[in-house]
Amino acid sequence: MTNQNPQKPFSNLFPAKLLSTCRTTFNQPLSPIILSIAETAQLLQKQENSLPKFLTSTELQQLFSYSHMVRKNEFLCGRISAKLALDSFFTRDSTQKAPLNQISISNNSSGRPFVQFSPEYNIKFTGDLSISHSKQYGCALVSPKRCGIDIQTPTKTLQKVKAKYCADQEENILAAFLPDYSPVEQLCLLWTAKEAIKKALSHLRMIGFQTIVLTDCALHTNATFLFTFTILDHDMPRTVNTISTLFNGYGLSLTTTEHGG
Repeated sequence: MTNQNPQKPFSNLFPAKLLSTCRTTFNQPLSPIILSIAETAQLLQKQENSLPKFLTSTELQQLFSYSHMVRKNEFLCGRISAKLALDSFFTRDSTQKAPLNQISISNNSSGRPFVQFSPEYNIKFTGDLSISHSKQYGCALVSPKRCGIDIQTPTKTLQKVKAKYCADQEENILAAFLPDYSPVEQLCLLWTAKEAIKKALSHLRMIGFQTIVLTDCALHTNATFLFTFTILDHDMPRTVNTISTLFNGYGLSLTTTEHGG
């Protein structure tokens, strides 16, 4: 769908069918956004004066503190994705709306995104925000509960470091349930699923990949999988599910959890 608001001229690439699947699976009003980095990068390439419509002064300073254009584009796409996801999340209540440049997103000590609205709007955000980017895409997810989203392009590096995040029994599960996918695609889906879970649980503390163990996989809908993980930590939820799929060749996973803290 294309957002028609002139302040938000970007196309949300998140598939409508996948959104329906995620909302049904997690039983809550999720607001996910996927944007093309090439599209948001035009704001920098054209050196347009529209950047202040999207970013706060602090965010602008952070953007231009990066020396490499790739990092600038990743940051910009991630921030715009997050603000559009927040805008979509609050669309149901017109009293809870604010211009994008009145929404401040920073990171706390654990790296989690932290959302604040300008005081004049008197908006308190009690949900959760997760952000990710990889090569061509940036994405964000907003949920009433703890959440995580991750997108990743399949690379040979995933195979080189496989021992750090994929045990033999997990590799066997992937091979059995995803026989039509290449080994690197299988690993990419597993990586994004575990990354999404790590983000969703990072309000408690950062946990390692080997603490998150794939125990089951089921075909949810066409080319979309429900992964079930056991968390080997008594302070964490016992099981966490992800919705995982390939999006334009990229691994993409989302999760939510009611585990507070």
